[in-house]
Amino acid sequence: KMRYGFWLTLIASAKLASKKNNFQFFIDCIQGYKKAKSQQLDFIVSENEGVFIRKLRWKNIFKKLGL
Repeated sequence: KMRYGFWLTLIASAKLASKKNNFQFFIDCIQGYKKAKSQQLDFIVSENEGVFIRKLRWKNIFKKLGL
């Protein structure tokens, strides 16, 4: 719903699940992503906002990795 795409969803879900120390949270996030994708639910953000969010998230991920 936030237009993250699969890989950002996977990374963000894994990070949150590790912070919460709850693997089931990770599974729930991935299942929620698949469900929303298959049901073609409405997005929360516009297409332009989605592009901005993805660029920002990837930029911060690469920055933290030192790339």
